[in-house]
Amino acid sequence: MKPFAGLALVPSFIALAAKHGVSLDSLYQQAGLDMREISRAKVMLSASDVDSILQAYRDIKGEDGFFLELGQNIRFDSLGAVGSMVATSATPREAFDDFAQFKDIIHPYVNFQLLDYGSGRTAVVFEPEEDEPLAHKAYYAELFFSAFISLSLLLLSDGPKQAEVRFKYKEPANVDQYREVFGPNLVFQAQRNELIFETEWLDIELPSASPEFRKLSSQKVLSELSKLPSQDNLVARVVRCIEDHIGHSVLSMQKVADKLNTTPRTLQRRLKEENVTYAALRDQVLYKHARRYLIETDLDMATISANLSFSEPATFNNAFKRWSGMSPGAYRKANRKSI
Repeated sequence: MKPFAGLALVPSFIALAAKHGVSLDSLYQQAGLDMREISRAKVMLSASDVDSILQAYRDIKGEDGFFLELGQNIRFDSLGAVGSMVATSATPREAFDDFAQFKDIIHPYVNFQLLDYGSGRTAVVFEPEEDEPLAHKAYYAELFFSAFISLSLLLLSDGPKQAEVRFKYKEPANVDQYREVFGPNLVFQAQRNELIFETEWLDIELPSASPEFRKLSSQKVLSELSKLPSQDNLVARVVRCIEDHIGHSVLSMQKVADKLNTTPRTLQRRLKEENVTYAALRDQVLYKHARRYLIETDLDMATISANLSFSEPATFNNAFKRWSGMSPGAYRKANRKSI
């Protein structure tokens, strides 16, 4: 099951799209996403959906430095309650701890830690989990380090005094843009992704500190965190069961219940408590993969229908019309015109 990301980055996507005249319709269509689903999402998107939006934006703009720019454009007010909590912390160290504790509301790949090197130097290390291959793409390090610097400068106008910035990957063609953002002391093909700075910066008292406002913000953050699904969340487990069988079969509720060691009646009742039905989750997964097949492949309708375990193309055609309001052929044609 792919991890989920909160919706905090979506306003940044919208603001950057408006700034550069990028159509949100074309952005989401190139990413293979349905704007109606994005607008209906109240709590989260899958991390892979966020990744698709990032890649689509870069492809539309055709700019190597897009992720550096996105990081520079992230502000506290675009990070919701987490941003308010961090901005009103007592010190940068407390702000960092708050952000690290509640990073999943922003994005699960924001996997930072502080490493004290001694001799007055500390590193912010970006070390993705081994089982999350998307997070190891070079542009996540670009994005998160540039965002770290941008937000640090908002906390204190001087920001941390950087000694060196190291990246695991090879030197990119747009290295001059890196120097503009990170300064001259860059190392590529390093052991890990890390930004090294003077430790004393972490304990400077922040002029924006507000214990009362931070407390109120933390209550909102805890509320948002409780709504995020996890690997143990029932909805996430059901979706994972269905996802794992795409291309082979679509599991019935009976078979999913068996895999989850429960009964169909109990599964139905527990999903109802989550305000969702098994049929809705199944259709959500099928619709997502149908769009992917239509956008990313040249498979004919019969093959797509079979891959999604529909009895015949006509049945798939009717289901897709119900989900999207247009036929699969019309969706493919309209989408590819916009790319």
